Amino acid sequence: MKARSWFLIVLATAALSALNIWMDRDRLPERVASHFNLQGHADGWMTRDGAVGLMAVAVFVVPLIIFSAFNIARVAPLSSVNLPNKQYWFAEERREKSLRFLAESGAYCAILMVMFFSLLHNFVIEANSLHPPHLAPRPLWYLTGVFVLGELLGILRVISRFSKRPAH
Repeated sequence: MKARSWFLIVLATAALSALNIWMDRDRLPERVASHFNLQGHADGWMTRDGAVGLMAVAVFVVPLIIFSAFNIARVAPLSSVNLPNKQYWFAEERREKSLRFLAESGAYCAILMVMFFSLLHNFVIEANSLHPPHLAPRPLWYLTGVFVLGELLGILRVISRFSKRPAH
């Protein structure tokens, strides 16, 4: 799949998630517990519009930045690309395939970020439905662990791919 197709998938996923967050705003109180300590007790607050706006912007912008970072090699000079064996992988006969691989990898990491933000937002909605607000720490740690592991696997896949140089 071409980078443009991956970009459109990331853009649509992020936009739909941002729209979903905006449409869920009425499920939050006017004063939203937006930060929680390690025990899950609320220790930071925002207005509903502020919390929803921040999350909607984050779920839309951060994945696009991630996708763009993976695709910078398309427009930046090769000297600014930090990948192993870049001269080999970006030689004319392998350049397009390498760029497609980076676009796919960027889409994977960006969509994983969308999923993380979306689930985090649902955790915040659930926490704010309780009185006093309380965020269950264990599910959040599981979510964070799966997210970090997924991102690391995506990055390791890129490093592994570009670290290998087929024998001539």
